[in-house]
Amino acid sequence: MLLLDIADTLINLSDTNNLTKDIQDQLRRDEAEAVNVSDPQKRTVAGRDGLQIDVSYRRGKVSIRERRVYVPATEQSRTYVFTLMDRAEYFDQTAAAADPAISSFALTNQAGGRSGARDGDESKTGSGTIPLALGIILGSIALIVVLVSGFLLLRSRSRAVEFR
Repeated sequence: MLLLDIADTLINLSDTNNLTKDIQDQLRRDEAEAVNVSDPQKRTVAGRDGLQIDVSYRRGKVSIRERRVYVPATEQSRTYVFTLMDRAEYFDQTAAAADPAISSFALTNQAGGRSGARDGDESKTGSGTIPLALGIILGSIALIVVLVSGFLLLRSRSRAVEFR
């Protein structure tokens, strides 16, 4: 499962000790056991310096691995947080499939200006706001399909484990 959460605050990514402690506390409140948080690693997403933290824990008899990628957007006073989660035995495969989606993340120009084509060039190049909007919509639909498929797959795997 790949989720995108938009925090309406800038998360202090330089305070990694506090950030990892918050992750551990949150998972323990959610009744996770054997919580292990890896050392944070710097990661660049959308040309921004972000942070990646891998976590492993157990829920009952199921081992889970999780990856959190934090992407700050200073001009928006927000932090985008990607959370990838799967059973431990499938995580490496899932992470490899989700990495291109995370890496393709981009922020549009919030000031109303265009990025890319110069004024008057849209008719010549065919690039304007409509293709960008269409791309965002199609990308969103694709992400939803991936999330729903992952959820259903994870749910069917957990049912198979329960019935054994």
